[in-house]
Amino acid sequence: MAVSFNVPKSPSKSILTIDTFQGCDFTNSPANVDRFKSPNSVNMIRDVPGKVRKCMGYETVATYKDSNEDPLPINGFHLLRNDTNGFVHAGTNIFWDDILLYTDANDTRSKAWQFENKLYMLDGKKLLVMTSEQTGDGTSSTGKHMQEVDGDIYSETLTLKNNDVVNFYMPYECKQLDVTYNGTTATITLSDVDTYSFTNTYGNYECVFEFTASDSVTEYEGTHTSVINASISNGYIDGTSGTYIDENGYTHKVSKVEDNAYVPTLTIAKAPDGGGTAYEDLNLLTPAFTELFAGVADEKNYHMSFTELDNTTPQAWILNAQGEWVETTAFSFNATTGVITFNTAPGVSPITGEDNVKITAYRTVDGYADRINKCTIGILYGVNGASDRLFVSGNPDFINYDWYSGQNDPTYFTDTSYSLLGTSGSAVVGYSIISNYLAAHKDWMERDQNIILRQGDLVDSLPSFRIINTLQGAGAVAPFSFAYLATEPLFLTREGVYAVTAQDITGEKYAQNRSYFLDGKLLKEPNLENAFAFVFENMYWLCLNGVAYILDGLQSIRTDESMPYSTRQYAGFYRTNLPARIMWEKNSEMYFGTDDGRICRFFTDKYALASYSDDGEPIEAIWETPDIDGKLFYKNKTLRYIALRLDAALATSVNIWVMNRGLWQFIKKDETSGRYLSFSHLVFSKLSFSGDKTQHTISTKVRVKKVDKFRLRLVNDSIDEPFGLYNIAFEYVENGNYKG
Repeated sequence: MAVSFNVPKSPSKSILTIDTFQGCDFTNSPANVDRFKSPNSVNMIRDVPGKVRKCMGYETVATYKDSNEDPLPINGFHLLRNDTNGFVHAGTNIFWDDILLYTDANDTRSKAWQFENKLYMLDGKKLLVMTSEQTGDGTSSTGKHMQEVDGDIYSETLTLKNNDVVNFYMPYECKQLDVTYNGTTATITLSDVDTYSFTNTYGNYECVFEFTASDSVTEYEGTHTSVINASISNGYIDGTSGTYIDENGYTHKVSKVEDNAYVPTLTIAKAPDGGGTAYEDLNLLTPAFTELFAGVADEKNYHMSFTELDNTTPQAWILNAQGEWVETTAFSFNATTGVITFNTAPGVSPITGEDNVKITAYRTVDGYADRINKCTIGILYGVNGASDRLFVSGNPDFINYDWYSGQNDPTYFTDTSYSLLGTSGSAVVGYSIISNYLAAHKDWMERDQNIILRQGDLVDSLPSFRIINTLQGAGAVAPFSFAYLATEPLFLTREGVYAVTAQDITGEKYAQNRSYFLDGKLLKEPNLENAFAFVFENMYWLCLNGVAYILDGLQSIRTDESMPYSTRQYAGFYRTNLPARIMWEKNSEMYFGTDDGRICRFFTDKYALASYSDDGEPIEAIWETPDIDGKLFYKNKTLRYIALRLDAALATSVNIWVMNRGLWQFIKKDETSGRYLSFSHLVFSKLSFSGDKTQHTISTKVRVKKVDKFRLRLVNDSIDEPFGLYNIAFEYVENGNYKG
């Protein structure tokens, strides 16, 4: 009798492919992360939406140190227009490129805003103005070297010993620069040579001084002085402000705004004994104010609006018959009473209906200037959303106040142009613009109104910024975390990176978290308040503690169920070994400054091998899959085959690891399959004979038996190697129930 039996079938083969890569998910467990994201991705970034590659590295292009060779933290880099160079705020110093201009800044991060080719910088100490404009024809500036000699005419022999101090008076500023001669010639005899020059190192730059003989002798403060013409090819510094004239005739300067602040005209059409019409408000940044009087015959005494004036002598002008103001010093003044007494009565105005006496006096109110000078944050905003006024806040003495400047004039902050925002126990942390509204963001101590929305209008021809709504939500935590990704204003809170959208404006709350997939790691970082954000090429870089959390504006993702009130999330990436204190863009390249005084530039050529190192150090790039648990999580899985598709490169490699029962198992390193040959970029140590520049497939057999799940890790940690990932595929079988 024939016997029949069945041959058991081989378990069916399962295939899983991953062809879309949407960044990290540090928040969910690896068992819950979807296959398009990675629970452990390091130094990988979007190549094109859905594909990832290794982050490009950076190189140091400048270093700033003090006279003791101690590093100066880079606190700001401020471009005026799109200059090749810029103003560098390092420590307490401000440089034009490497030329030291100013030494009395605050050693903290700074921001600057441009008005009519001038940059106004807040650092919490003084509101500063920085200018860069062409003032010459490209030749060096001319100064004078003067040496006083009591009683006698100085001879035409100038004797200088090493370490002698030489005083230079700069005519364009009437400032004095003291430098120390460090030449090798002890005596210069001007009758023997037409010119003599020496180079002197001063600060972080060199000054070249040229001397030309002159027969002129001048009298200076009762003593005879020999005058020697001197050309100076570099700028100077006087300790608190400075000017540098470059070889192209551009003058670069830093100064305090309060030194040249707008002087308001307080009253007009005023009688000598008082009254008049109010015209402008006092300026917080200057004690100076001007008043216009309609003169009265035979009246010598003119009363200012304030008593207890400063002892600074006022200035006075009289209108002549030609309608011109002529300055006069023929007066006395009483600072206590505020009365100006002219030696001769100015009389009535020679022009009917016009004021004929103008007086500028000075009255310092303690703390007025510091209300503006001690601010650290700001934004441009104005009537109807125009960007023509500077709003400032962040004053530690007035944490819920802000002030706004005159139109297109940050040298003028009136004593009435301020707002109290929310409760006094909560500070204003930052600003953003939302649909032509100004949003002031307060910290987490504000329980009722974390965002205060204002609108700019004209009321009786005067600017008014009225509150139109308040929103409740997560309070802002980091003043330098505000940046715009596409049209969304993003900022950091203790619950993640948030956005406020246009539809939130009419509501009572906002809950637009945008960093859900990064929050599992981001929110464990210490010192969140020190984070710095910058947007470059549709990516929001949030830098702190030597790393960066990056949100990709080109990859918005349906929100996770854990964040039901957010309309979407952004794909997120994670960058290590990034000591960025501040970031900026110049000439379409991204730069950053460090705590140890370095300015670094990111590489931009993704195909160049040299782009893949951090200041000569290798970059470790990792892409790790989440747990792969098959169709049924309780079935045994046996992994048999892995295939990868990598971007071709002159030199690339990949280390393949598989997690087997919780332990990482090294499978192989492939350092040849993804390469191609280019004679113009030949590197003999990484030579390949392939001419195929398309994506390359790498495959390997692997045997991971009877596990309930497995995970793949791909690593490239070689210096000067790109690494681009396009696809991952697994072949495995499921057979039997997992028994541990």
